Amino acid sequence: MPTCNCPVGTVIPTITPSTCPYDVGQIQKLIFQRAGQVAAAAATTAALEATWTALAAATGNTKIETTPYVYNAMIAQGDAIIEGGGDNATLNGIGIVNETNPSTFTGYFREQQQSVIAAIRDYQCETIQVYFVNHLGKLICGTNDDGDIVGFPLHALFISDPELGGYGVADKNHIQFQLKAEWADGMTFITPETGWSFLEL
Repeated sequence: MPTCNCPVGTVIPTITPSTCPYDVGQIQKLIFQRAGQVAAAAATTAALEATWTALAAATGNTKIETTPYVYNAMIAQGDAIIEGGGDNATLNGIGIVNETNPSTFTGYFREQQQSVIAAIRDYQCETIQVYFVNHLGKLICGTNDDGDIVGFPLHALFISDPELGGYGVADKNHIQFQLKAEWADGMTFITPETGWSFLEL
C-alpha cells in the first residue's frame, strides 16, 4: 500500500490505547477556510475567542465563515479498494487492498433562505478546508507536522436545491462533500476558553 514504509521496522509498531474515551459526538456546525491556511500555531492559542474573532474578521485568505446549524450530520467511512478476490486474479483468490476510498460527509440545512444556500454553494468554486463543531461547542480540527491547528481539506462539495417537504415537514437543502483517505490522522479536539463556545462563531 502507498502508506507502507519499506523496509519495515525491526519490530511491529507499538499500539498505545487511549486512556480516555475519544468521541466526536454530534457535529452541528461547519467552519470553512481556504485550504492551506493555519488557524493557530498551538492548541492553547486555538482555544481563545480572540483567535477566531480575528479570523472571522480577516480580509484575506485566512478568513473563516461558519455555516448555519447542520442537521443529521454524518461521516461515512471510506471502504477498501480491493483488487481481485474470489477468482483467479490473485493468489488463493484472496483480494489485495490497494487503497481506501474517501469518506463522505452528509447533512442538511433546515429552513434556510435560498440566498444563504447560494452563498454556501459559492464555496464549490473554492479550494477549502473544514473544521467541525460538535454539540459541546468544541472544535474538531487537524494538526500538521509542525503542530499547527488546521482544517481538513474537503473535496467534491455539493449543495442541493431545496427539498420541499410540504405541510408539516421542514424544507431542506442537503450538503455533501468528501474527505480524502486517512483524513482523521492528526485529528484533535479544542476546548474553548471559559465563557464562550465555537457554536457562537
